Amino acid sequence: MKKVPLTAIKLDLKNPWVVFCFSILLLSALFFFIPINLFEGEIIFEENGKTWTQRANISLSYFIGVGASKEDLVGVKDFYLVTKGYLLACFMIVGFPAILAYRTYLKNTKSKGNHAKK
Repeated sequence: MKKVPLTAIKLDLKNPWVVFCFSILLLSALFFFIPINLFEGEIIFEENGKTWTQRANISLSYFIGVGASKEDLVGVKDFYLVTKGYLLACFMIVGFPAILAYRTYLKNTKSKGNHAKK
């Protein structure tokens, strides 16, 4: 098996698809592995047979079990994102990388146009 040196692995950051995919992976890792309470959701509590709902900012990492200790979840029956939370998550994970990729695309087409005029 041929060894590939780490210096040979480079990201082509001029390719909009590479920028898009790399940004999605980076932001997904950030939001799913670091408990940042940024996304609007609701927490359903249940104690002594009584159930109530409370709005709160929720981290996406809680959905995969990262960042929430058992002490934090005492009395919590369920939690979920509301529409505003889903929209923010979609924009942050897909929309922002799309804008970066589009910016990269525009920069590449502009630089190709300038070279053609010279």
